[in-house]
Amino acid sequence: MFDFSKTLQQLSNSARGIKLSMLKTAEKICDNRIPDVNPPARRKVTDFVKVIQKLKGFSSEVFFFWIKVP
Repeated sequence: MFDFSKTLQQLSNSARGIKLSMLKTAEKICDNRIPDVNPPARRKVTDFVKVIQKLKGFSSEVFFFWIKVP
């Protein structure tokens, strides 16, 4: 089992410092727009962001399908 508490604390501190949500901050870390994050934390955050983006894509597809059904 992974311990993400340290990574979540770093993410929370970064988000508070730039006054963004933790998800928006995670996306900026993933896109290298927040450069000073240690590599292990960046990997964890990037994996999380990829999962969230995939889920958003699935929800959009389901919504589009639902609208198209007569």
